Amino acid sequence: MKILVIGCGSIGKRHISILQKLGINDISICDISKDKLNQIGDNFNISKRFIDYQDALRNKVDAVFICTPPNSHLSIASDVLKKGYHMFIEKPLSHTLKRVDDFVKEVKDRKIKVAIGYMMRFHPGILKVKQLLDKKVIGKVYSVCIYGGQYLPDWHPQSDYREEYSARRELGGGIILDATHELDYSIWLFGKPREVFCYYEKISNLEIDTEDIFSMVVKTEKGVTVEIHGDYLQRSYERRCQISGEKGTIVWDHNQRATKLYTADKKKWEVFPVDVSWDYIYEKELRHFLDCIKKDEKPVVNEEDGLLALRFAVAAKKSGNEKRIVQFSDV
Repeated sequence: MKILVIGCGSIGKRHISILQKLGINDISICDISKDKLNQIGDNFNISKRFIDYQDALRNKVDAVFICTPPNSHLSIASDVLKKGYHMFIEKPLSHTLKRVDDFVKEVKDRKIKVAIGYMMRFHPGILKVKQLLDKKVIGKVYSVCIYGGQYLPDWHPQSDYREEYSARRELGGGIILDATHELDYSIWLFGKPREVFCYYEKISNLEIDTEDIFSMVVKTEKGVTVEIHGDYLQRSYERRCQISGEKGTIVWDHNQRATKLYTADKKKWEVFPVDVSWDYIYEKELRHFLDCIKKDEKPVVNEEDGLLALRFAVAAKKSGNEKRIVQFSDV
């Protein structure tokens, strides 16, 4: 299988490494930065290197990984679609909703495999949460609290955070779009939003022109109240969720490396250990995408999921800008 990776920043490098681990030995790479291209050393066994992605697309491949800043995702993906190549697009699908509906429709018409990089769907802790919810072990779900935060300069300590897309509005940065992992798995577990209320702003001394904190309250179509918080400010990495239901509580905490279940009848906590690396999770995600190409199956996180998560983020921003509840159907 021949793979092209467009964008050789931190996530591009990670995908290249994992693809080779999965036995993909014909990998071409592309980046507008010669320095980033050169940082992908000979140990990666790269077939070809390109500065211009249009040139790279003339080199026939089986699939393209789009690992560039969000503001370029859709334009590159549209060109990839014209070539008929399958593609893996890092989250989010785009930074605005402009032309996204048309892209999603054309993907269906062309029968191209598109996966969106929401790797939390492959996290064993979240998968355990999904299993427990499907079994209805806590009965009707009443409310959910989802929390994520990390100090932005610590994300990629080898880079200047001020130059990363997260810090720059024109590139599609900001914690709301960065935290669409949480928005995506919220939809997956608890249903599409019906109403969204969000407050966001920049409150820190970070040298960025994007928001660095948000809090939102969502009412889903299933009637579940979901609170979601995200920020660039936590000096310790935090990622967790708590689900309260009529018969008990489910807690997933990445730092504690566990999913826990409390039920009213047993009146005690049951702990399900989850001790895996991020590389393990990314490997599961990429293996699934490659298998979908080989087996002609639809990826579990596809272009439609990418559109839903993006609509969620746009609804949150609209709510924050207008200081009101936004109906999801209006976005």
